Amino acid sequence: MKANFRTEILNDLVQKSDLSLKAKGLFLVLTSLDNDISFDKVVRLSKDGKSGTTTALHELESKGFVRRIRERGINGQMKGQNWELDVHGSLV
Repeated sequence: MKANFRTEILNDLVQKSDLSLKAKGLFLVLTSLDNDISFDKVVRLSKDGKSGTTTALHELESKGFVRRIRERGINGQMKGQNWELDVHGSLV
């Protein structure tokens, strides 16, 4: 059985008036996943579906809280993604 650990987030992020509640919630979910983040997994954890999740994710990316780095194989095909999270929004 996997232990349930707390996820803590800075009040500065939660109280930012230029982020939607959906984006704040998504960031909290992303931080709870440790290094096991995938878009499909995030979509499954919410009733917002792909469209709603994409909207919130783009908001976090545009504000510098999330960066997805796509990995490609030798033949150029998508191999996976690495996700960077920053509670200060400095990934722009």
